[in-house]
Amino acid sequence: MKTQKIFIYFFIIITLSHFGCKEEKKQSTLSKGKKTGISEIKILEFKKMKSFIDISGILEAGEKQEIFASEPGQLIALLVADGEKVMEDQHLATLWPENIDKRFNTIEIRSPIQGKIKLHQKKLYSNVEMAIPLFTVVDYKKLLLQIQLDSLITTRIKKWQRVTLKSLSGSVKKIQGTVFQINDNIISIRVLNSEGLLKEGLHVNGEIQIDSHNGMFLEKSFISFNNKKHFVHIKKDSGYIKKEIKILGYNKNLLEIAGSVSAGDSLIKFTYSE
Repeated sequence: MKTQKIFIYFFIIITLSHFGCKEEKKQSTLSKGKKTGISEIKILEFKKMKSFIDISGILEAGEKQEIFASEPGQLIALLVADGEKVMEDQHLATLWPENIDKRFNTIEIRSPIQGKIKLHQKKLYSNVEMAIPLFTVVDYKKLLLQIQLDSLITTRIKKWQRVTLKSLSGSVKKIQGTVFQINDNIISIRVLNSEGLLKEGLHVNGEIQIDSHNGMFLEKSFISFNNKKHFVHIKKDSGYIKKEIKILGYNKNLLEIAGSVSAGDSLIKFTYSE
């Protein structure tokens, strides 16, 4: 009987200890993720500070022209091969006109630009129509990079400004370009390829300098990101207001922003325990 009482006593102690551990563990779990502090910062104003944005894209042929016959006829001479480099105004082919009244004079087809030729019609004595191109000439010495950006950014890029690009593949790692066209939200960067080392279809990336929009900058850590939108928390009395912003560029550890906020506004961010 005494042994049975001792056994019941130990069973009660072990049971209580087990429930106590579970409760302690539950409390520990609940404490994770709680707010442990608030940081505060003001939106800074630097009217003359430049920003940068990252850009990337695929190099395309800068100039490409299709060559058509001025009138229908028969291809009687083909003077270039597919993939051959041609000069501006080079004689490419000769046609015999379909019109009987004009057969005393043959028609010469010449290249309007320098570049590499692509043949669409290779068979001699085949009939040539005006609506179908005979050749395409591509100038690979002037490559083109087109980038789509927010209009708030494109208005702050200057025409003819220099851009440094990088390639992760190929023999050329550092590439110089020039902004030569700005159209709404698309900028076109011309890349010179005089040595022919760059290829159409090459993926490049880099950064471009932009003028300040409104001079408002803040630290990246004070910006929240949710559902492809950026937000900040503006301090208001004892609470805060959540406002959407746009990120326009960066300069070292600061981001330039735009939105319904003002320089000098106090921002807050919460820190959490792990």
